Amino acid sequence: MYSNLFNMFRDPKSDLKNFFLFCSGQFVSLFGTSVYSFAMSLYILTVTGSGLSFATNLVLSILPTVLLGPIAGVLTDRFNRKMIIVGTDLISGIVLLVLFIVSFVQFNLIWVYAVTLILNILGTLFSVCSESVKPNIVLEKNLMKMNAVSRMILSASFILGQVLGGIVYAFIDIQIFILINALSFMMSGMSELFINFNFNVEEKKEQSEKIKIFSDMKDGFVFLFNQKSLLGMMILFILINFFSTFSVVVPVPYILTNVIEVSSISFGVIEASFL
Repeated sequence: MYSNLFNMFRDPKSDLKNFFLFCSGQFVSLFGTSVYSFAMSLYILTVTGSGLSFATNLVLSILPTVLLGPIAGVLTDRFNRKMIIVGTDLISGIVLLVLFIVSFVQFNLIWVYAVTLILNILGTLFSVCSESVKPNIVLEKNLMKMNAVSRMILSASFILGQVLGGIVYAFIDIQIFILINALSFMMSGMSELFINFNFNVEEKKEQSEKIKIFSDMKDGFVFLFNQKSLLGMMILFILINFFSTFSVVVPVPYILTNVIEVSSISFGVIEASFL
């Protein structure tokens, strides 16, 4: 059985290697970012006791997804997707490694905020690029399977990331956790180098003119601003979602940690129940 599996990995006509490397890389990237964001937010809340500091770190972890979503889609269509996927993981590892080294000299909130922002920017690019690259790395018959596994990883990273973050904070020194996370990102990036991103790509005619990066975005925004009712509904939903979310995610952690004083593991489980 193992020999057959090994042969399938080596078979250039098999997409098993791509499937495995892609899903494992996505697992490390999404879980790493989720666990880091939660563990560091809990660290900030415990050390400073400041709801404002906690909220700042939380905002910095959410903003990249909100602001870079439209841009990320255009960028991934215009640049080498392999470079984006591999590069985001490797850079994430390097950034965390820098934070690990700096933590022995001066471990202040500015560094934590900066790393949170950078990791989530890279995570947004990785997630968007991962979605667009799937049809190129597996056979069409296996695309639904990959989408299903990918969705499971995405959902699990949001829910279990909170619980694992609480466990990590309870049992592992925060500096050791940062180092482990850094090495995980680097190993993930190096493993993704072996993915064949042209496994299932049809030859396309080269365009005589290169489309500018922001031209597609411009068309989208022009359409949106011309549709006043659609724009108004979008703004309304954004405001409702923003205030309803932050009315829970900021005061509840502060009350649980500083007033009720629950353990970090219990805190993680409670936070996961809101997702």
